[in-house]
Amino acid sequence: MKTKENSVEEQQAGTRLLLWVLAVLAGALVLGSLAAPPVFNFLIALGRRHEALVYLRDLEFERVVSRSVLVAAIFLVVMTSRWSGLSSLGDFGFVRRKGWLKRVGRGFLLGSGSIAVLLLFGWAAGAYAFRSGAGEALLRGVLLYLAGALLVGFIEEGFFRGMIFGAFRRSYGIAGGAILASVVFSLAHFIQPDLPYGVVYGHWYSGLEMFPHLFNKLDFSIHSFPFCLTLFAMGLVLCSFYVRERDVYFIAGLHAGWVWVIRMGVDLFVKTPGRMMHLYGYSSLISKSYVALYAIIAFLVVVLLLPRKGPSGE
Repeated sequence: MKTKENSVEEQQAGTRLLLWVLAVLAGALVLGSLAAPPVFNFLIALGRRHEALVYLRDLEFERVVSRSVLVAAIFLVVMTSRWSGLSSLGDFGFVRRKGWLKRVGRGFLLGSGSIAVLLLFGWAAGAYAFRSGAGEALLRGVLLYLAGALLVGFIEEGFFRGMIFGAFRRSYGIAGGAILASVVFSLAHFIQPDLPYGVVYGHWYSGLEMFPHLFNKLDFSIHSFPFCLTLFAMGLVLCSFYVRERDVYFIAGLHAGWVWVIRMGVDLFVKTPGRMMHLYGYSSLISKSYVALYAIIAFLVVVLLLPRKGPSGE
């Protein structure tokens, strides 16, 4: 039974954790923006000096900034996590349990299979057509996409569900925490700086100049609005599974499966103009379609109706 003293201590711990999350996010933006220019200049120089790295000459400064911010966030989390009260990987959802790899696999199969079904149905119904050279592109990228998807799955679930949702949940409860964490999760996917000019050489302040343009690609038009809702609903689904599973392994696999097949779908299929717009929308990216939104809502309904697992997690 919780005493009033324990409740106050828990609330104080939750507030401290929230302040730490906000400090990490702000610090990562500043640190990553300052680190991006020298990294960008170094990579461009490599592309100019080595023929095998010629592709680096076309590197976009915005991409370097976004990757630098992500690395800075991971660095700050590792260096300052003890101050927040998160002292182990278990506090980020990476709980030591038997069968964790099987849970990752089950999540991955469910995620990849669900998106594959939507893509194949769209192709069979004429909403998509195969791209020219799709097979060759897929063979080149399948393993690379898989590695990237698994990396995204584990990093984002530890960050958004283990850390951010964990912080909000302690202060606002499961429902309030899930809603707030899902808002942050969806907004983070729209932090895609889009400068009105190209960067050829990175000055020390070039990354900071991107701050006014962080959300330039945020679009609530009919073309992108389903994507905004899908990301929010996806956050709710992942938070709900996290509460049920008590660790991030299943949702890391689920997230990775979604990302992997969505990325391969872009290389495989092109949207057929005017076909099944009410389901597959305007983009070749299936995550921006209405059918993806309906599928995520179905996921949410199912996970909310599933019986709670026992203390053992079974």
